[in-house]
Amino acid sequence: MARRIARVAAPRPRARGRRALGRAVERAVEIFWDVDNVRPRASTVDVVIERLMDAGRAFGRVDAVRAYANAATIDRCDVEDALKARARTWTLDVCSTTAVDGADRKLGADVATYARGADGDGFRFTTTRWEVENEGDAAGAAWREVEAMWRRRAREAREGLPMRDDARDAVEAITRGRTRVALVVTSDNDMRVAMDYAAANGVCVVALGTMSPSVGGRRSMKTKSGRATAKSAGREGMTKEYWNALKMECERRELSRLSLLQSCDGALVWDPSREFDGHAGQVVGVWHPGRASIGRWYFAH
Repeated sequence: MARRIARVAAPRPRARGRRALGRAVERAVEIFWDVDNVRPRASTVDVVIERLMDAGRAFGRVDAVRAYANAATIDRCDVEDALKARARTWTLDVCSTTAVDGADRKLGADVATYARGADGDGFRFTTTRWEVENEGDAAGAAWREVEAMWRRRAREAREGLPMRDDARDAVEAITRGRTRVALVVTSDNDMRVAMDYAAANGVCVVALGTMSPSVGGRRSMKTKSGRATAKSAGREGMTKEYWNALKMECERRELSRLSLLQSCDGALVWDPSREFDGHAGQVVGVWHPGRASIGRWYFAH
């Protein structure tokens, strides 16, 4: 069983996306946050939610922040008060710990609902990988067909979009003229079908998550040179050494090969362990299919 806590505010005046090339483009943004997957420390919840909203505002007007977690996660990290304080419109879905993948399923369903709007075909994201693995070969084959269909439709939808690969503006390169953005805060590959569905329905899909090892944690760095560079990077601030270490690891583990990112228009690389301006939890880099590696994000100083 799940419970939903929500606040819906009156609509705000229309806002324009930042840094648009040429005339400004009006974009609407909704943030879908998998708290189980990207969970801040209890002491940094307020700051992390503000960082998420900053990332969303770079793309346009943040209309809603939607958070999803199981009850055990909320017991350790309750985000409700911070959502109340910072988001005009928000929802928090708390799922029972006995409901396997319940939060993931609800997040995927809400992404599909956002994409569908008033004109969709009634698709519901209700099957999870866990269910497929426990229902036998027939269910697995049927689900793979669904995955392939929406992956193909997403690819076809993107093929008709204008190319905006000007390196001066990552947001334009990612959105490519679309006016709705779903910022999905997760590193969970099970979100791919919902993300493909959204892209097929004209939504720009951006993932935000821990796409690379933590530079501050040298044990997580896979190469000897990476560990040496990480040691010199320290634990605070956007230093040259830190940025070089992050780029080195992202080049070693090519972002374009990550399964989740194959269903995205772009990704924001999140480092929850690093201290930036005195606070932990920050977007440090941006990637999109036109890039070979990551570029610096607007708020990474």
